[in-house]
Amino acid sequence: MHGKYFQLPKSSVISVTLLALTPLIALPLWYFVQNKSVEWYRAISFVSIGSIFAAVILHFLHTNNNTFLDAEHYHFNVWGIIAGIIFSLLLHFLHPGKSKFDSLTIVTADYIHNVVNSFTLLVAVLALPEMWLPITISLVLHELVHKAGNYGLFLSIGLSPKKALILIMGGIPMFLILPILQTLIPLKGKVIPFLSNFASANLLVMSFLVLYSMNKKKSLTYKEWFMILLGTLPAIFINFIAHAH
Repeated sequence: MHGKYFQLPKSSVISVTLLALTPLIALPLWYFVQNKSVEWYRAISFVSIGSIFAAVILHFLHTNNNTFLDAEHYHFNVWGIIAGIIFSLLLHFLHPGKSKFDSLTIVTADYIHNVVNSFTLLVAVLALPEMWLPITISLVLHELVHKAGNYGLFLSIGLSPKKALILIMGGIPMFLILPILQTLIPLKGKVIPFLSNFASANLLVMSFLVLYSMNKKKSLTYKEWFMILLGTLPAIFINFIAHAH
């Protein structure tokens, strides 16, 4: 498959390019949160956490679905989940510069997801070239939800809107280095499932830890629980579109 990745069809190049542009969703989000109060950050964090909960859980629930995006939903990889949980907890409970370690956890999960989703898109488009446009649109929408959720998660651990923007945008190259990775690492067998589950576990654990920390500082109100629920809706809607039969 090495040759195919270096001589990609035009549709594959367009697909990966569009996917690589999804971090740009952070730009309007960055503009929106300028000069907002701490309460605004708290509200955005709840919506983002709800979005991440839904996106990750729905990802796991659809591991066995036979849809044209099945390449994205690899089976469970227990070692990936265990490694992701240990990695997240280890960094979170390293006390010096705690927010720095938490941001490293989120960055790791985000960037690995970029590689996995780029791989998924290429495999799906190469396998079903006639379906390249709906496949691309589905995965781009899915990724937009992820990026928006990650941006809010960065804000919730105390990062400035500008630094959160830089970290999200910094993940763009990760979508584009797949052909190089393919020559260095055999992205076959259990490698991609391990990476996918590792990254998903990171985000899920971090979201729970952030939610626990926010509740500890100030108990969540019914309105805030509703905002978490509200945050799940975009992910559920996009998931419904992507897996429509």
